[in-house]
Amino acid sequence: MGQQPRRLVDLAESATYSTADAEFLDYYRHQLDLLAQMCQEQQYLAIDPPPERKLLNISQQLPAELVLKCMSDARLPSEVRASFTRLMLHLHVVRGSPLSAIRHARLWADIPNEVKVQSYKTTSVEGYSDGGRARVGDQFATDVLNTVESYLDSLRHSHPSGPVLQKDAASVCTNKLTHEMVTLAKALAQFGYYTFDDLLTLTENLLNIVDTSPHSAQT
Repeated sequence: MGQQPRRLVDLAESATYSTADAEFLDYYRHQLDLLAQMCQEQQYLAIDPPPERKLLNISQQLPAELVLKCMSDARLPSEVRASFTRLMLHLHVVRGSPLSAIRHARLWADIPNEVKVQSYKTTSVEGYSDGGRARVGDQFATDVLNTVESYLDSLRHSHPSGPVLQKDAASVCTNKLTHEMVTLAKALAQFGYYTFDDLLTLTENLLNIVDTSPHSAQT
């Protein structure tokens, strides 16, 4: 009590030699997991409470830009980044119904005369909030996609001559982050964030990551 606010990066650095800071960081990580679980269960009284209730608004306290910055910051422990990635999924990507809206009709004007892999696009990106659709910002979608792609690509090239995923105890935290990133990528693909060309790149990265046999850099 009475301590000055500290940056999360500074706390993570001091946690390597301070037991108290390590315990506080672990407590913070579990708080993120709790918030993510509340969002997954769609407890909107906690996520977006009515202003008159004067309750903590998670969406405002942890905006998408801040969560994205934390999940992509390599200075933070992998477990903390994994918790932020899970929070990104359930707080800002999947809102309301996890099922995509079904379009029962298409206009002829929506069907292009020529379709190419590079130019093919899925239906418009839509998010969900309280059962209603809300347009997801294009810049937000681009930033999230770039973060996921950057992580998977760097992970793929981090082990050019052997399996990417390791089974040793030292790799457990990294594997947790990878699992959350892949889960986020799955949701992004399900909701139509990826173009067809980007899906091919994602598939290539994922196949190389899960390949357990040694492979060369050219694979």
